[in-house]
Amino acid sequence: MKTLDTGRSVETVVILGAGASRGASFADYVSLPPFLDSDFFELTHLLTTGQDDARRLREQLYSDFGSATDVGMEEFFTYVECCREVDRELNVSRGPKRRQYADAADRFVRIVTLMLQQSCRYNPCAYHQQLAARLEPGDTVISFNYDTIIDDALVKMGGNRWRGNDRYGVPVTGRGDAWVGETTTGRPCNSTVRLLKLHGSTHWRSWDEKAKAVLLAKDGYGIKQPLLVPPAWNKRITNHQPLGEIWKKARRSLQAARALIIIGYSLPRTDLLFRALLSLDTCQSMERRQKLRQLCIVNPSASDGMRLRGVLASVVDGSTNVRPFKSFKDYHFTTVRPTAAKTR
Repeated sequence: MKTLDTGRSVETVVILGAGASRGASFADYVSLPPFLDSDFFELTHLLTTGQDDARRLREQLYSDFGSATDVGMEEFFTYVECCREVDRELNVSRGPKRRQYADAADRFVRIVTLMLQQSCRYNPCAYHQQLAARLEPGDTVISFNYDTIIDDALVKMGGNRWRGNDRYGVPVTGRGDAWVGETTTGRPCNSTVRLLKLHGSTHWRSWDEKAKAVLLAKDGYGIKQPLLVPPAWNKRITNHQPLGEIWKKARRSLQAARALIIIGYSLPRTDLLFRALLSLDTCQSMERRQKLRQLCIVNPSASDGMRLRGVLASVVDGSTNVRPFKSFKDYHFTTVRPTAAKTR
């Protein structure tokens, strides 16, 4: 992707957190905005379908945490995973709790799909589309989001840059032809833009062990039980195919990156796995004496921005063009008006 200051193409990694979906151009105009960790349970009240599953999940929350309203999605599902692990590893008896918490995880996947279907289906995002249009072969998008907003944007704007079979970091099968660039504009590319979805996606039907490929569905939100990993602090990525391989590709991309664009991701203190990944790979870049040429942090919180800069301190120096933005919208309008970026 071309940098904002010089316009030179460098290998770029874009990291999308929940704030990128919440900051989508359509988010203020839908009845149910894309959820954040902090308001997931509150927003389940706005579902137009699946209210029985939502009610049961909230009842589980209240049963385990009382009437606390500050429990986020990640904290709750970390607790769920811990309960399941206690039952599994300290197997004294096969009581009803074990099935109860397994049901909670399955129910979460169904609810997430319904919420994102209501939020995102038929709602393209101008900001994601502009981002997709700027990506170049060899660039990587690392997404923590289950939705297909960026997938849809790449289909619309990716052209030949979004046609390789390894564009998701692993082979794909099924309706993979529905998730390639709509046009073949430009010359055929030797490499593709990669989209690495670290927690799965609502259009991933399953992992085909025989074909060693992700089975894709045509509809981004039509699967009741897609291949998603519920959020938890103690992620076991090697236990979930194909996520182990996708996380490895993410690590290689971070090692090679000369520019980082972090949109709507705050590196929460509980996300220790990705913090370790980011820290280890920036340290390896430092050993190669490779500094970032550009670092863009799109986040309304100054403290979140400082935390990210602290983790990345080893690959940022005086030559790095560091650009903070308060919102995805601000970043978007800077990229569509590059002259404004130089005069700010």
